[in-house]
Amino acid sequence: MRAGDDAVSRKKLRELHDFKRHTFVANYSSATAEQKYLMVENVRLKFKGELTEVTDHVWLQRYPAFIEVWPLEVGDEVEFSARVNVYRRNPTQTGVVTVDYGLEDIHQVRHFDPVKNVAVQQKKQHERTQQTKMSLLHDQKKHHFVANYVHVSHNNKKYVAVAHVKADGKNEVVADQIWMERIAEFYRLEPLQRGDEVEFDAFVAPYLRGYRGKHQDQRVTNSRENVTAYGFEKIAHLQYTAIQDAIKQGQRKTSHPQ
Repeated sequence: MRAGDDAVSRKKLRELHDFKRHTFVANYSSATAEQKYLMVENVRLKFKGELTEVTDHVWLQRYPAFIEVWPLEVGDEVEFSARVNVYRRNPTQTGVVTVDYGLEDIHQVRHFDPVKNVAVQQKKQHERTQQTKMSLLHDQKKHHFVANYVHVSHNNKKYVAVAHVKADGKNEVVADQIWMERIAEFYRLEPLQRGDEVEFDAFVAPYLRGYRGKHQDQRVTNSRENVTAYGFEKIAHLQYTAIQDAIKQGQRKTSHPQ
């Protein structure tokens, strides 16, 4: 963007610096490595059903409201309410401090596309329902689970993803996918293939999604990871399901632990 165009664009934002809340529509572009800030492009003011461009791009703090649409894909069009704020840019090579305008106090973030917005909300409702089912098993009792093996974590190999988790002999799925500790019994069963059905006993316990309660000072307080979820602890008696056990033991050779 040329300097002249930038000045005109920021002037439009300056005119909205009236301490009032406005509605904007923009396209998601990128985020910083730690995801504390994100860039949106093609920022437009929504007023009386019409969209008017106010700037080609702007950096936003990732406010808690973004949890409703996160993660975003490049190009996703989002609608949100915000106030225009004024701030000072870093000095240029000439030592001049410039004043610029941005957006703050962001709320009511949603997909601008009604169809996608409904789909996202349905997905989130499904996730909440699954977590509710798991939370009901957080009763200080050990439960019996059946699940399908997915894969081992790529970074440290310490966790295993399992899917279609069922509890206590019931056919109802209580979790679509959960990460669990890669206990010693996993090595005895390896090599496991995607879809292999395993069973085990475990307690259900709450944890902070993503970091398991570690490095709280480094977490983004408005991220998807900063929520309580439910997983397994004190896992024991891990084995192939009774139906598969004889077949698996006969067809596969035990490998050495990785």
